[in-house]
Order: sequence, then C-alpha cells, then structure tokens
Amino acid sequence: MLPPTEEKLATIHIASFISSSLLGAGLLSLPRNVGEKVGTPDGWVSVLITGLLFMLIVYVMGKLCAFYPGETIYQYSEKIVGKGLGWIFNLFITFYFLIQAGILVRLMSEVTKMYLLFDTPIQITIGLFLMVVIYLVFGGIYPIASLFLFILPITMVILIIVLFLSLKTFDIKQLRPVLGLGIMPIFKGIIPSTPVYAGIEVILIISASMKDVQRAGRASVAGLIIPILVYTMVMVVVVGSLSIAGISHYLWPTLDMIRSFEIRGLIFQRFETLFLAIWLLQIFVTIVIVFYGVVLGLSQTFGKKINGFIFGMLPVVYVLSLIPKNVNEVMKWSDFVNTLSLILYGITFLLLLLTIVIRKKSRRNIYLESSEMEKMMNEDVSLR
Repeated sequence: MLPPTEEKLATIHIASFISSSLLGAGLLSLPRNVGEKVGTPDGWVSVLITGLLFMLIVYVMGKLCAFYPGETIYQYSEKIVGKGLGWIFNLFITFYFLIQAGILVRLMSEVTKMYLLFDTPIQITIGLFLMVVIYLVFGGIYPIASLFLFILPITMVILIIVLFLSLKTFDIKQLRPVLGLGIMPIFKGIIPSTPVYAGIEVILIISASMKDVQRAGRASVAGLIIPILVYTMVMVVVVGSLSIAGISHYLWPTLDMIRSFEIRGLIFQRFETLFLAIWLLQIFVTIVIVFYGVVLGLSQTFGKKINGFIFGMLPVVYVLSLIPKNVNEVMKWSDFVNTLSLILYGITFLLLLLTIVIRKKSRRNIYLESSEMEKMMNEDVSLR
C-alpha cells in the first residue's frame, strides 16, 4: 500500500517530479555519449528529436494511468494481464528500479570522490548518502514531491547562470555546418540520447497520488519540456566550447567545460563546485524516486508494509553499487539499464492496448446484457 498521506499531488507536483527525475547523470556524460556516435556537431538535433519521441511515450503512460485512478502500475498490472503475469511484470519493473538505484549511487560516489572528497572511501560516501535517501522515503510521496518542487527552481537558475557564463568559451563555428553529412548521423545519436530521458516511468507510480489523474499525460509532457530544453542547451554549449573532436577526450565533458573558465571579481571565480552542488541535489532526488519505486513495488506486490522493505533493500542497493570495479563498468551497467527501460516502455504500450480492448469488450458485454434484459421485459409485457 501507499504510505498514508492526507494531501494529494497537484499537476505542478507531477511536472516537477518528471523534470527532477530526468535532470541527473545525463548532465555530465550526454555530450560525449552522443557526440561519439554522431561524429558531427549535430548531436543536439538527436537529443531534441529523442525528447519529442519521449513526449509521446510519457503521454501514453499518462493515458494508461488515467484508466486506473488511485492505483499504481503494481496494482493494476494484475487486473490487465492476471495475477501471474502481473507479478512477473511487477518484479521486472522493481528489478529495473533496483539496478538503476545501485548505478546512480555509485556514479554519485565516483564523481564526489574525483572532484570533492578525494580521500574519502566511496563506501563511506555511499553509506551516508543512502541514509539520507531512506530518511526522505520514510516520509512518503507528498514530502518527496514537495522537496522536488523546491529544488527544481534552484537547479534551473544555477544551470542557466552556469551555461550563460560558459558562453565565454563558446565558438559558434564549432557547430557548423549544420547537417554537413546529411541526416543519417542524427539517427545514430537517438539511442545514446535515450538514457537521459529514462525516468519518465515514475508517472506509473506517482499518478496514484494525483488529485486529477486525467491530467497525468499532460502534466508529464509539461514536465518533460524542461529536460528537453536543458539537454539540448548542454549539447549546444559543450560542443560549441570543446568541439566535437575535443569532447571525446573528457569523461565528463560538461564539468570539464565549466572548469575551463573563471570570471574574476565575482563571489565564485570558478563554477564547478556550484555546478556539482546542484548536480548532487538532482542525482539525490533521482535516487530517492527509484528507491521508492523499489520498496513500493515489493510492498504492493507481496501485500506487506513498506517500512520493512525500506530497511531490507538498503543493504541490497549498497552492495549493488559496489559491484562495478570502475567507472567504465558503471557505464556498461548503464547501457543495460537503458535496454531494460526500452523494454519497459514497450510493455507499457501493450498494457494500454490491452486496457482499451478490455474496456471495449466490457462495454459491449454490458450493452448486450442490457439489450437482452430489455428484450425479455418486452416479451414479458406482451405475454401479459
């Protein structure tokens, strides 16, 4: 069951939920991942097109949620495909969230160690970070949504400031010629762009707490607009500053671009620490929601209280985060999670189709029963 809450989520909560869930790890690695595949300065077009495709996907998810107000995907999946297949799907999505949580925690600790806490073991960083995560998860969905709504404007203000100041190293010639090698390189960048939009599936969980679930699709699309604009801007600014050839030499191109300049006379002469601060906030909120997805899924699938699963899954996420030996292995795991997300989107589309078919069949049966009843009543009247 959902943790008890007296307040329901408004449309703005849902939009901020979607935006906050997506503005995480992709801020650092997106330019390199897409740029290497595209091979031209047109990677920003790939990111933009992928974002528009995900608008359609998240709208489909919202329409599915609208058929089952007050319920999460873990509850209505069994109504659609039966208890057996419903359990399998529930465990699949729970596994997806679990692996994602482990990877994000490890990524957070690696970046923190590389740029902030050089001598602190990642085991300590991971442990302390997870303690903060479960503290917020215990509060339930409304406190989580309220925190996301508070953090998102701060993140956007700092991101806009940092990207604007990065124009000091920006050269528009690095983005030319547009479509110099045609449109085919753009399609090569679509798959590498998809990981940054992984996170839209949270609508399948949080819609159960909405005041008006009929607006789930539109609220999700609205929330997706901010990440699309941010990631497109990041691609443009980073490639324009480091060049398409230069970004392949950096593990985290966005961060290295910010480190490449300083502005004297301001409170902050270098901005990587400020950027890392808001990035850590965003990675934190992403981990919170995926961890919440894990424990909620187990709770609703097995019909047990959520608190036990919160404590039980904490060491599991901790161990999973330590399995990758280095950053390269973390990236390989990320590719695996991306594959799982694409499978999840396909299954969600099938669930919507099945729901529509079931609803039409149900309405048809009701109509036939009503017609049969009316016919019997007419015959009875005629006999009298």
